[in-house]
Amino acid sequence: MSSKLWKDYNAKNAYDGYFTADNKLRKHAKIISSILERYGKKKLQEIEKNCQSTISARGINFRVYAANNRAEEKKWPLDIIPRIIPKPVWNKISKGLKQRARALNLFIDDVYNQKKIFKDKIIPEDLIFKSPYYVKQCDGFSPKFKAWSNISGIDLIRNKNGEYLVLEDNLRVPSGVSYMLENRMVMRDVFPELFTRYKVSSIHQYTNKLYNCMVECIPKKNANPHMVVLTPGIYNSAYFEHS
Repeated sequence: MSSKLWKDYNAKNAYDGYFTADNKLRKHAKIISSILERYGKKKLQEIEKNCQSTISARGINFRVYAANNRAEEKKWPLDIIPRIIPKPVWNKISKGLKQRARALNLFIDDVYNQKKIFKDKIIPEDLIFKSPYYVKQCDGFSPKFKAWSNISGIDLIRNKNGEYLVLEDNLRVPSGVSYMLENRMVMRDVFPELFTRYKVSSIHQYTNKLYNCMVECIPKKNANPHMVVLTPGIYNSAYFEHS
């Protein structure tokens, strides 16, 4: 597809978080728009440069493996122009994501235990039992709180009407959350005005909440529990997250 056709396609099919179809600023984008306009191109380029320097200094990177199986280290890309999700919209998304994560865990628990989903003929048995990821040793087992997946990486996209849809569910220890945490710290350093002008939801409690979640899932009470991170090592694509 040519660049012109691609732009035309995007104009007709993509949702713009800042402008409406009649080229008017959306309500939630007015503050950030005034900040960007006041800063001007030169200042924004300076912020972008500082952002990249901070990313390099913090060692935020990931590895991509080429066809010859050689690893290429890449710096984490961070766009300084943020996507803004108004609080009422996020509250609805958050409620749906919690419901989805619970449903996924209950589905896995049912597969290994009561198997009602097969009896009701909702999902073919062969689809599950012939999967290389079906673990026979787990049959008849149910973890505490039926929490099979402690971290759910649920990918969201937006359609042309601005509605949020789920692209896919990643449950086998998905990586990526560390980059989100680092993004926030970098943006606070290089673009502090965004956080003084907007009431940005805090994420600084994430690691504490994750730790407490993991402790709660320990089958037997332990006064001094130990948890470990299993990693293939420094050459793994997600090693930055592991560390």
